[in-house]
Amino acid sequence: MLQSSSATTVMVVGLVDAGLLRLREAIGVILGANIGTTVTAQLVALDLDYVVIPAGAVGLVLLEAGRQEGARNLGRLLVGLGLIFGGLGIMSRNLVGLSQNAFFLSLLTNLGRRPPAAIAAAALVTGVMQSSSAVTGMIIALADAGLLQLPEAVALVLGSNIGTTATALLAGLAAGVNGRRAALVHLLFNVLGVTVLMPFLPQFVRLVAFTSPDLARQIANAHTLFNLMSVALFLPWVGVLEHLAIALLPGF
Repeated sequence: MLQSSSATTVMVVGLVDAGLLRLREAIGVILGANIGTTVTAQLVALDLDYVVIPAGAVGLVLLEAGRQEGARNLGRLLVGLGLIFGGLGIMSRNLVGLSQNAFFLSLLTNLGRRPPAAIAAAALVTGVMQSSSAVTGMIIALADAGLLQLPEAVALVLGSNIGTTATALLAGLAAGVNGRRAALVHLLFNVLGVTVLMPFLPQFVRLVAFTSPDLARQIANAHTLFNLMSVALFLPWVGVLEHLAIALLPGF
């Protein structure tokens, strides 16, 4: 419902720091949050231009005229969704002009040839923006504008999954050792997931290409599949992640 693994993980850091959640329990929540946040990318990949204005208009009416809090909350949701999809639509249309920019095209081409560089760049941008959902939306917009192909888009998506851990790490700075361990688990999980996938990146791209004929949907599916596969891989090793976090951040 929050559509943000960063927001969920920050809450988890606070709960662990307050002693209301054990580290092992927190790891399960973090794994689930990584899957839940992919819903946003799936929504962004939908062609919803035709409902953006009506949804926003209905949302404004509910927000202004709604007498019950539930109606006003629904209005806020509709207005927010309208702004998100409307903004992405505007961004996609304006990005088309970059297809004539030689420097930008050269930059994207170089990133496509160097997946580690693409992953690092996306991680940095996501760390600054503190939202993998926003960056994934930008990646989809670039693809819609014809500026990205699937291989480089997938590498950027992987990088965004690493960069999104910055929010929890920053929250962990103000927490005790247990809270910092929870933030570290988020980083370890995403970094290890990308590391394990890297040798099989070409095969993963081919798998994603089979999921849909639509490039935007393929990118969203890459985001979802990566997190599903990472959770399936590491779920049996929750205890190992817990002990690794404790070993890296011992109590004093």
